[in-house]
Amino acid sequence: SEGLARRMQELKQFNILHNMETVVQRKSGDSRVVISTMGSVRLFGDDFGLVLMVDISKQKQSEAALQALNHEMEERVLERTEALRTANLELQKALNVKNEFFAAISHELRTPLTGIIGLSQVLQMSTYGTLNDKQLVAVDNIHQSGLRLLKVLNDVLEYTLIQSGSVVRQVSHT
Repeated sequence: SEGLARRMQELKQFNILHNMETVVQRKSGDSRVVISTMGSVRLFGDDFGLVLMVDISKQKQSEAALQALNHEMEERVLERTEALRTANLELQKALNVKNEFFAAISHELRTPLTGIIGLSQVLQMSTYGTLNDKQLVAVDNIHQSGLRLLKVLNDVLEYTLIQSGSVVRQVSHT
């Protein structure tokens, strides 16, 4: 063709190679992607135009398949990231509900427990009359158990406050 002849003349003048990717229609009707390398060479005093055509259809198909796979993987990553974000928000809500529950329960239990501890102290001091030894042991058990339970409740409350970010626990080394 005229364009090819002109291109070959340019190549001959500058003695350069040129690569060009084109789609070639075959007689069978299917098309192929080829890369054409054109150049000129002087042999035995004559100039020759060289055209080398290599079928890169499979390479192009592989590249397209790889791009499709990359796109699919990016979509999966986006979907899973969104699913994780949603799950994380749901977990955060559940954690907040749990913390509020523990805070409410500990406050609800602390009030009557404080009364039990206070009443056991009053009984230990014989404010309402003298107690025998068995009664004093029982009242002391009530008092000590109440103090242990109060400590557990305070620890639970402190833990929920730390979990919610309301309190930062300071540890001192003595």
